[in-house]
Formats: sequence, C-alpha cells, structure tokens
Amino acid sequence: MSDSAREWLLLTNIAIGKYINGMPPRLFHLVLALKQRCIATETRLQKSHTLSPAEFHGLLATVDEASLSGSDFAARMGLSLSRASRVLAKLVKRGLVTLDEVPDDRRSIAVRLTNEGSALKRAVESDLTDCESQVLSTLSEPEQQQVLASVSTLISKLH
Repeated sequence: MSDSAREWLLLTNIAIGKYINGMPPRLFHLVLALKQRCIATETRLQKSHTLSPAEFHGLLATVDEASLSGSDFAARMGLSLSRASRVLAKLVKRGLVTLDEVPDDRRSIAVRLTNEGSALKRAVESDLTDCESQVLSTLSEPEQQQVLASVSTLISKLH
C-alpha cells in the first residue's frame, strides 16, 4: 500500500470514529478526510485537462457568455488583484480568456472566455458533475439533500 493510500485509510478511519476510543468523530477529521479526497480528484482533473492549479481555479472563476471585471475575478478567486492578474496572464497565454478594456473606465478590464476556454470549462464542469454524482449516488435522495443543506448551513455560518 502506498503512503498516500495509507494516509487516506488512516484519515478515513479517524473520520468515521475508529481509533478514537469510542468518541464521536471530530468535524476537523471529517473535513480533512473529505478535503483529501477532493484534492485527489482535483489533481486528477487538472492533469487530465493539462491545467495548473491556478489555471484550474481561474477557469472555474470565469463566467459563461458574459464578461467579468478584473476585480470581480480576483474576488471570486479570493486573491489580491496582483495575484489574480498573474493567473489571468496564464489564462490569456493559453488562449482561454481575453482581456478587454472597459470603454468608460480605462483602468478596468473585462475578462471573457474564448471559445476554447468555454469548451474547456464545460469539460471540467462536466467532470466535476460526474465526480459529485458518484459521491452522492452512494446516498439516498433525503441523505443527499441533508448533506448539501448541512454543508451549506455550516459554510454560511462561518461568514
């Protein structure tokens, strides 16, 4: 068994309450186990679409069939404007987005997906949907709704 597989097994066992002397699982361990699984999936998708982590997240931060301001793009990524501009430069270089001047504000830019960028984003989102479907298909419909509602509630309470 590889080290990463051993680590996944340990995290999973901790998350479901094994190795904790009968104590209920801790939220931290549950989130960590889920995060590890999501990171593995994200890495696989990045490699299959030949995207760097920054390009992957940048592509997902764009909007379809419209433009997005540079500052909105940075906010969607949770990055500073200078860091977001470096991500945008990579996406432009790959031909996935264009940056257009905003006519009434020369300091602003409009970020638009190219046809190639739109196609790649659709492919990535399709793969993400397939992955989510595989995970959720292990649960009944009420369990799926409960998980989604609980995670949404927890995230909204943290803001």
